[in-house]
Amino acid sequence: EATLLRFFHGFRPQDNLSIEPQIIVPLVRAEMNTPFTEQASGAGDIILGIPFKFSPGSAGRDIFSLAPFVYAPTGAYDNQHALNIGENRWRYLLQGVWIHHFRDKWALESGADVSWTTPDNQYGPGNATLKQSPRYEYQAYLSYQLTPATRLGAGGGWVTGAESSVNGTRQQDRLNSRYIRLSASHFLTPSVQLQISGGRDLKVEQGFRQDSTVSIRLGVLF
Repeated sequence: EATLLRFFHGFRPQDNLSIEPQIIVPLVRAEMNTPFTEQASGAGDIILGIPFKFSPGSAGRDIFSLAPFVYAPTGAYDNQHALNIGENRWRYLLQGVWIHHFRDKWALESGADVSWTTPDNQYGPGNATLKQSPRYEYQAYLSYQLTPATRLGAGGGWVTGAESSVNGTRQQDRLNSRYIRLSASHFLTPSVQLQISGGRDLKVEQGFRQDSTVSIRLGVLF
């Protein structure tokens, strides 16, 4: 389970350009049942980002976004545990998104991102060095503007890459996962947005499989 507290402030240096610096604080509770039972909960790694959104046309039918994010290693981490909330390493992510409004209320959103991590020098009980190759994710969503304040969406994505090595030994654990998601967002007030999304993994070749996932995001404009 994950609740994301997202604080952002947008400003427009010109009519077709929006800059939205933001801070995201994840609150997470996770549970693993195989090969043994373990639980972890608490605040995860704080995320700092500054998306740049550009609309090339006066009608605003298409929106392009380029967003760099930094994940700071602030979450709880204990190398004696297999399940942790924090990664104990810095993560840098670059995300590109294209939103095409092909009808008054309908839009297609497609995006891709790549992330890199610094080494984790306290991996496992022996304080091994964990390194990871770049992680790639591709997503596509169809959304419907039910009301001016409420939007519904459905789509999915594919995650690949992120093969790890421990003390120089490749782990042969390259990701290859596909998932589906449903989402609903609503502005509770003109400055507060609540978003709920849920879904499940369709195929997982490495890592944990999520039979169901639910996340809650609360956005506050200031």
